[in-house]
Amino acid sequence: MKRALFALLLTGCIDTSIEATTVSLSVAGTDAPAFEDRAGHPVTLTRADLAYGPLYLGPGNQAGELCEEALAEHTDAVVVDALDPDPVSVGAMPAITGTARSFMYDLGIASLLGRDAPLVTEAARSLGDVSTVVEGLVEVAGQTVPFEIAVPIAAGPMTEGGVPVVRSGTADAFVLEILPDGASSLTVRFDPRAWLRSADFGSLVEDEACAPGLPVACAGAVEQTCSGDGSVAATRDCAALGEVCLAGVGCAERAILDASTQPGRALVNGVSAGTRPAFESRP
Repeated sequence: MKRALFALLLTGCIDTSIEATTVSLSVAGTDAPAFEDRAGHPVTLTRADLAYGPLYLGPGNQAGELCEEALAEHTDAVVVDALDPDPVSVGAMPAITGTARSFMYDLGIASLLGRDAPLVTEAARSLGDVSTVVEGLVEVAGQTVPFEIAVPIAAGPMTEGGVPVVRSGTADAFVLEILPDGASSLTVRFDPRAWLRSADFGSLVEDEACAPGLPVACAGAVEQTCSGDGSVAATRDCAALGEVCLAGVGCAERAILDASTQPGRALVNGVSAGTRPAFESRP
């Protein structure tokens, strides 16, 4: 913090009447798990865990501009249950008094100056070395498909080291008055429905016939094992097994998705570049 304060004084970003303080930091989710994807498929989330942090609050109107040093910083990460609306205390962020007008944060995987590989925080490690794990059910073509999406979200190889993956811009309205004696608090609230608004789960299922060169095809909930000539060699009713028939897979308990799939890419974009979390401050 002394280094940050020294840099701020040199740039003239704050006056000299500053003093050391703290900001009480909490995280919370939203109790609203049901929504529709972009194609109108009903989705209900049963899990939405996010590794959040490190977090930095700055005095500039845009994160990363002249006043890029932090007024307040939480240098670790925490797992947020984004389906729990009750705030959970993270602790006291070291801070200096002033007005924060911008934010920057990583998602459990942080790029650091002088380090080739990103730092995977304990929060991300607890999720399986990823930034977020989302599970739920989606209704597609008469089937209820359980799904799980797990994706890492980190700065790309061309990004300057030490730059957080999410940075506020001029369009992000953010103001936090950081007061003496730890009198300020900040709750960061996430709505996981916004993370998957651009997802389309329709490709998970299909209603196809066997064809030459196709090993398996789903006719709705019926798995068809295909012969080399394209005829049906065997069938299984996935629903009778308590499973679903997934396109290109056949009978399975659930769809396991990653960042190479359309829902996975939508999740990465939704968390890192979509709707920002709500910042609730006091006073």
